[in-house]
Amino acid sequence: MEDGVTLAASLQMSGRGKCADALRAYEKIRYERVRAAQKTGESTRDTWHKADFSNLKSNPEKLKLKRESWLLNFDAEAHAYEVYADAVAGLRNGVEKPVL
Repeated sequence: MEDGVTLAASLQMSGRGKCADALRAYEKIRYERVRAAQKTGESTRDTWHKADFSNLKSNPEKLKLKRESWLLNFDAEAHAYEVYADAVAGLRNGVEKPVL
């Protein structure tokens, strides 16, 4: 969902004939957040696959899926509108750093 609204906002702000700018800005806007979200999958996998099942009866909360507020309480559309201009400016100036 976040990808879809970010892409839609980027395409709207780029205007007709500048789809390439919109796609490059979209990638710049989304990269770090998607990377961080994927890393939470790795930590969840490690928690579940390396669990000490003999001790889980005494503390079953250890296997509970973490609900990260930075991940769940995020308005991707508002964020896209907020940082789009900076993302495009960075691309035009050769700045490769993702927009946060």
